[in-house]
Amino acid sequence: MSLAVGIWVCLIFSLIIIGGLGIFRYPIPSLQDDSYEPPHHSPGLRKTYYSLRCYGFLPYTHVKVGRVQVDLALLDVKVAILFYKPEDLLHPVRKRRLKKRTKFLIRNGWNVWEVREKDLSKNIHQAIWQIRALRK
Repeated sequence: MSLAVGIWVCLIFSLIIIGGLGIFRYPIPSLQDDSYEPPHHSPGLRKTYYSLRCYGFLPYTHVKVGRVQVDLALLDVKVAILFYKPEDLLHPVRKRRLKKRTKFLIRNGWNVWEVREKDLSKNIHQAIWQIRALRK
């Protein structure tokens, strides 16, 4: 009787450990309360959000993937859009943090776009065509 219980306990713990490794390897995106609303901190992101909705995509804002906060995410094609300001590239800590977040998302199978306001306002249609190509 005790041998059978011991085997079951070992089996359950091994399944928990294997499941835990799978979760840490492929982090699950979690949505916040305001993930269904358009972004409010950038007019370019807001324009991108509405343009993607017009093309039939379902974009989410403020999505957490592991410890990384993604500004705009398309969960069906695994595209993450990270918004940064030009002065973030001048500050070494912020630049390192942006590169670290990008590497984490790429390692977990996401297509990452680091964009700033100027890029979004000028090249919005090219970005949408690239996203549409990923969907096919």
